[in-house]
Amino acid sequence: MKFEKEILESFSGLGMTPRENQVPFINDVIEAFFERKKKYVVLNAPTGTGKSIIGAVIADVINRLKGTKLASLILMHNNALTKQYYQTFSGFGEDRYIQLKGANNYKCDALSTDDKEGLINAENCAQQKFRQEGLDDVLQKYCNKCQYARLKRLKNVTKNIITNFSYYFVDRQFSNVFEARDVVIWDEAHTINDAFCEHNAIYFSKERLHKFYEELADILKLGDLEIFKQLKMVQQHLEAGKINETNYKSYLKVLLDAYKSAYNEAQRIADESGYDIQKYTKYSKVAKKYFNLGCKIGDLLEYNYEHIFEFNEKTLEATVKPIFIGTMFEQALVHSDYNLFMSATISKEYITETLALKEEDVEFVKVPPTFPKEHKQIIFFDTQNLNYRSMQDPATVAKLCANSAKIVKVHVEQFQENGIILTPSFVVTEKLAEAIRKSGTKVQIFEHKRGEKAEPLIEAFKKSKGLAVLLSPSMYEGIDLPGDLSRYQIIVKAPFPSLAEKRMDYILKNHQKIYNLLTIQKLVQGGGRSVRSMDDYAVTYILDSNAQRLFNNSLNVWKDEFEVSSMTTM
Repeated sequence: MKFEKEILESFSGLGMTPRENQVPFINDVIEAFFERKKKYVVLNAPTGTGKSIIGAVIADVINRLKGTKLASLILMHNNALTKQYYQTFSGFGEDRYIQLKGANNYKCDALSTDDKEGLINAENCAQQKFRQEGLDDVLQKYCNKCQYARLKRLKNVTKNIITNFSYYFVDRQFSNVFEARDVVIWDEAHTINDAFCEHNAIYFSKERLHKFYEELADILKLGDLEIFKQLKMVQQHLEAGKINETNYKSYLKVLLDAYKSAYNEAQRIADESGYDIQKYTKYSKVAKKYFNLGCKIGDLLEYNYEHIFEFNEKTLEATVKPIFIGTMFEQALVHSDYNLFMSATISKEYITETLALKEEDVEFVKVPPTFPKEHKQIIFFDTQNLNYRSMQDPATVAKLCANSAKIVKVHVEQFQENGIILTPSFVVTEKLAEAIRKSGTKVQIFEHKRGEKAEPLIEAFKKSKGLAVLLSPSMYEGIDLPGDLSRYQIIVKAPFPSLAEKRMDYILKNHQKIYNLLTIQKLVQGGGRSVRSMDDYAVTYILDSNAQRLFNNSLNVWKDEFEVSSMTTM
């Protein structure tokens, strides 16, 4: 292995010992970048591989080979995950690792006072104004000790920055503060597109535009009549149903002009506010709001990325949402030599198509299964062809209920085991729960009901005494049930993304491979909820022949992680 020495040195420098097989596939990644001149590497690393350590070692090796100042940006879906990652490396000091969050996560002591409700956060930062007005006492007392200000100073000094996708999107699309680094590491990379689409979605409705109108009328005192004319016109045309798929971009241009004018006017007033810090804070906050709203529209019009337009006649709300990051990735986001995409459920096909990358620039590295595949059994049990039409047939649903109740009964009475049932809807969840009750099986039933949060139910299930089964349509990800918490799983139906969402309907019609991949990814994720360590084990029953067909599809690069069989009776 060409880079074995450098890899082992990085592990040593991090005070860690490589696990079995980590060195070879880390070497594969480094060789892909340096020897085969790939710009992008997709690393499929199953649960238990140690992705956080892998990312840190790869960044360190690349940084030492290149001899540059700044090593990596390490990105995750949310602040909870970035916090976990940072805790692993926080002991190395702020010259090597820091965690960054959005400004609204940091308190501003300079602007917060005891007589105000709540706390003012750093999103309203007035440090620049304090400096302009020569308020050295405030700077000394508050700003020089501010955590947010300190981290901003470290942003382009610290070797490795740990942050979330949205923070990175804001920087690359709006502010461009980050200096280029050797490598950007995207952890849980299968969630990039959903995060990007939510971050860049454009919403405008009758109600929202009315609130903007009132807010600006109060703040700007009708100083720029054109702004109000533009907002009112779009609002009236929404009510009249005049905005549609053929003309919505012209209305976006009108809103962009209004948002730009609102930003310029609010920022002008903020800049001229003198020693009135409260006035500065108020107007700079408004300026930032309309700047961000305008930037989203500006990016859509400039890059013309693939997107959908949707109009809700009941709420009079229009939505414009990206399909994927697409060409925006190389045009606006990429600013480093290398990008590493890591996930337990990621593939080259998914990254290449959704990020519009050239296939020759991308290499796929798959880590062998970490857990013994016999510990992750999948049984296709008495499968039916389940789709929207067949699920309307009472006989089909009755058979699903009977089979699910039968599986639960066997695992409760013969093996004294807990389990989880992943359902396609709340309606089916209710029917399955009722079937288990009627079966006479002595088991506690934890049923996820519509409108209830999942977290309390999961905690109650985990703390329950005696045998129990958990049913929910929304637990394919983000739930860990190790050991005896769950020894069996039932996946009732192939978890196809809902076509009620127009974006998913568009993906099915125009990117069917990606639609199938999204379903396969979810199947694989669901099959891992109850196996969380090397010694853990569970069996997953799948009742849908469509799920069986997809599982055997060539797109499923994860099938070697499971021991697969079929049964018709128990």
